[in-house]
Amino acid sequence: MKFFAGFVTALVLLAAIGFGVVVSGIYDVSASSGHSGVARWAMHSAMRQSVQRQATNVEAPAQFTDAQAQHGFADFNEMCVACHGAPGKERDEVGRGLMPQPPALAKTAPTWSNGELFWILKHGVKMTGMPAFGPTHSDERLWSMVAFLRRLPNLTPEQYSQLEQTVASTGEHSHESNHGHEHAPEAEHSHKEGHQHGAEPPHANGNSQPHDHAD
Repeated sequence: MKFFAGFVTALVLLAAIGFGVVVSGIYDVSASSGHSGVARWAMHSAMRQSVQRQATNVEAPAQFTDAQAQHGFADFNEMCVACHGAPGKERDEVGRGLMPQPPALAKTAPTWSNGELFWILKHGVKMTGMPAFGPTHSDERLWSMVAFLRRLPNLTPEQYSQLEQTVASTGEHSHESNHGHEHAPEAEHSHKEGHQHGAEPPHANGNSQPHDHAD
């Protein structure tokens, strides 16, 4: 009985201390101050365990094609590089100011499964600055981004730059499929001419040689 009473007392004291910290304002919430080691471990561990649990039932495609990775690159380059960086590209001012710092996906993507990467892209992560793209992007586009993330660790800065040039030359960008933007007739005509002349874009795996693959 004494043990139970002591246990309850300890819980009440901890709750009171926690409440005091919350209402007193003594905890520094500024992004510039960073996190303590304990807070960083707790938040990262909770995030990783939560994603692994929530993504359990996500059914990932058996394989990805070069075409998917090519489309995924366009979205990644437009929406993700500012915060996460890329081969040969640093985070911009927004990415450098976030806390916790967004990870370099070329290094961390291999530590997640395909289903987990898809879940993060679709649902986002609270208190990290990672948005949920599910409300604005189709599952097909999100899986294409996962396809590109699988190739990202193997890309050199030169190969990444080549992909940027390919996307710019073909007129492909991430808003094309879902946002209903109209293209000027001249741009549309130029895009069609590129295909009629047999222009073959390099693939997102860094291989510039054309080869057959499933669409």
